[in-house]
Order: sequence, then C-alpha cells, then structure tokens
Amino acid sequence: MTSCLRIDEDDRPAIHLYVSPETEESAVSLVAAGAEEEGIPLRWIFGKGSASDLAKEGSLSSPLQVGAGLDSQGVAVTFATYRERRAYLEESFEEFDRSLLLRWLGQAAARFVKKEPLPEWRCRSNRESNRSGEDGIEAIVAQVLKSLKRTEAMHR
Repeated sequence: MTSCLRIDEDDRPAIHLYVSPETEESAVSLVAAGAEEEGIPLRWIFGKGSASDLAKEGSLSSPLQVGAGLDSQGVAVTFATYRERRAYLEESFEEFDRSLLLRWLGQAAARFVKKEPLPEWRCRSNRESNRSGEDGIEAIVAQVLKSLKRTEAMHR
C-alpha cells in the first residue's frame, strides 16, 4: 500500500492534499497512489471547508502550486494561478465510482504539475454502470461487421 506523509512530516516539494476531518486515511492513500503513478509526491493534512476550498488552500501552500481537496461529497484539484473562486476541477462521489475517482484525482493533480494533458477519465458514471453492457457489445459487433464488409470488398 502506498504510504503518504503528512505535510508537516516532509518539506520536499509535493502536491498538497487537504482533506476534511471525516475523511478516512484509505482515501488519502488512493489519491497518493494516483500521484505516485505519475511520479509526483503528494503530502496531506486535515483542513476545513468544501473540496474546492481545500484544493485552493493546498495549491497556495504547495511549492509545486498544485492542490487537491477531498471532503465527504467529492474531490477537487486546482493550481495557485487559477484565479476563479472555485477549483479548476470538481467531481462528486454521487456521479462516479469513489475509489476510481480518488485515484484519478491524484493522477490529475500530478499531470497539472507536469503540464501534461489530464489522464483519460476512467471513472465510470454510477448511472452508466447501472446499464447493461449492451453498448459495449454493440460497438464490438459493429466493428466486426465493418471488418467483414472490408474483407468481402477486397475479395470481389
């Protein structure tokens, strides 16, 4: 399991994750794992406020100028130079799988640091996950039929 130090335990440059007091440490570990996959360290501390407020606070305290916020409702990530009142990105746990969203948050924050495009959105919407897998099957069948048509055309 990924270990993630608290902000006051290490002063090396890192993304700062501010979490609301009701957040369990396993959630922090998932965010840290996402950042670690991208090769950027993450440090955390408890704070008060919404995920957006916490992310803004983290971005202002981080030497890397990227902060993430986590509360019981969702996640947010932003950077210090973003001048809007809200965080740059915010997502709710109601809409997405919690563990995937937490890991994605760490990856997204790390990509901000590296000035790279955000990682592919791999968090399936809870609404989408309630549907059957028919959409995926239909896409595969359509691709196979296309391939068969091309093969037939080549043999004519």
